[in-house]
Amino acid sequence: MSDHGRVVRRMMAAALVLSAVCGLGCAALGRMRGTSPELRAELGTHRTSHDSGLARFMFDDFGALDTHALETFATPWKLYSTALLMAEAPRLGLHIDAGSLQPILEQYGFLFPDSIGNWDPAAGPVPRIVGPLGLTRAKIHGVLPGLQLEVANTGCTSCHGGVLYDAAGEPTRTAWLGLPNTSLDLDAYAAAVFTALVGGMKDQRRLLATMRHVYPQMSWAERFTYEHVVFPRVRRQLRIIIAARNRALVFDSGGPGISNGVAALKFQLGLIPGNGFATNERAFVSIPDLSSRGFRTSLLCDGADAVRGDRHFVPVERVGATAEQEARLADIVAFFTVGTAGNDPATAERMIPRFREVMRALYRYEAPPFPGPVDTALAARGAGVFDSRCAGCHGSYALQGSRARLHRYPNRLVPANVIGTDSVRWMAIDDAVLGWTSKHPEHPFVRRVDAIRTNGYVPPILTGVWATAPYLHNGSVPTLWDLMHPENRPAKFELGGHRLDFRRMGIALEPGSDGVWRYPGGYRPFSRPMVFDCSQPGRSNHGHELPFSDMSESDKLALLEYLKRL
Repeated sequence: MSDHGRVVRRMMAAALVLSAVCGLGCAALGRMRGTSPELRAELGTHRTSHDSGLARFMFDDFGALDTHALETFATPWKLYSTALLMAEAPRLGLHIDAGSLQPILEQYGFLFPDSIGNWDPAAGPVPRIVGPLGLTRAKIHGVLPGLQLEVANTGCTSCHGGVLYDAAGEPTRTAWLGLPNTSLDLDAYAAAVFTALVGGMKDQRRLLATMRHVYPQMSWAERFTYEHVVFPRVRRQLRIIIAARNRALVFDSGGPGISNGVAALKFQLGLIPGNGFATNERAFVSIPDLSSRGFRTSLLCDGADAVRGDRHFVPVERVGATAEQEARLADIVAFFTVGTAGNDPATAERMIPRFREVMRALYRYEAPPFPGPVDTALAARGAGVFDSRCAGCHGSYALQGSRARLHRYPNRLVPANVIGTDSVRWMAIDDAVLGWTSKHPEHPFVRRVDAIRTNGYVPPILTGVWATAPYLHNGSVPTLWDLMHPENRPAKFELGGHRLDFRRMGIALEPGSDGVWRYPGGYRPFSRPMVFDCSQPGRSNHGHELPFSDMSESDKLALLEYLKRL
């Protein structure tokens, strides 16, 4: 085709698209969706559900790379990343180009690992990771010619892929799928993107020109979509958001390694208004390790969610913690994508078979071994302390080789007045949530999930506990030593990008003159830390004190050593 013919064809396509967009508004974009090319490549090489489950855990968006998710959590990637580059690169002394995205995103705890420490060789070679771990991206396309857009969203391993530590407690560039990312700070990331967009949209010609520089392979169709569809919508939405709350999110997510899944779900179900900021929604939860999920009969730190028709709190022996029992939890897990990725509930329900593949793969998951030395004699004495003081709530473990493995878990609900920890999280399942579920019996979430208010918390499975600091359900205690010494728990401490303290097991800190416990002098965190203030609502570090009130120092020391073997 001649150059003139190509121009005419583009002009005709542009006229058709523009007229459709002007007439249909959001409906023109509402039918656009895509699938991660990395997922397609991985699924093409896998033949078993275990293999595909690992691939889905790493790369699947579970239906959340579409224009429905784009209304809340998904992002038009080239626009957001370019605006962030323009705002952050000069401050960090970096060039405004694609190569600077990694150090900028690492500030917010996104991981760019050199390797995956626990990739199963049976699933084939370790896949190539393009961009930050867990960030899913795809070109979405509609039925109208010429409309296309690269969209990004957070996937499973954004939160559930953490760093390994070396024999000195220093973080490495090896990731372990299933560990929590204790440094991912989506609040800080969203705030930075919002500020960057507000500044970038003041000069849209420069912004578009910079996008073309950063992404020279961006197609004409995508540029057209940005200019005539995305930019006008972003301008309108920014005006509304600035007038309503002047910040990106409608609730506080919590900070590094912390999430606020209840508020996210409430927002998606319309129980939190989208035009302001919900100051009272602070149900913060520290991201857990994914070990031994098949032992759980309900999910979340308060045990609120059970598969419809199942009992919430039932003791489980190892013989009952099967791959199929773990796969049943997919009925619950699929709906986590509604709050974490902006999925619509009907799509989330359709994703349950995919999540069954993921859960079967995670059945074989093991937390990494403790990287430092273990005093085996002291740990053996600590096992007795654990059995007498901890197993009734956290489960019974049996030594197999050098590791202690869970063989019975009580799924015990401990009332809030007994455990004494911050009550904001369990109270977040409030009358509004319960009233909504009773009024919507045919909603996909309600059909699949029995959500209740439990008035307490379920003590967590402790496998891999040494790698999951900070502690308590809201991440308010930086080390296990601090947990065992309630009177010494720091009121303020740095969080995000930490190194490990092998002696106290948790975040390596030292007291500062301003009352804030900070990282040791000379240590450079791999992400930008925040100060966790335990005086703020939802962040109290009180509770779980009774088990240690009459425990001797020698028993505490032995117990700490034993926890390294989990």
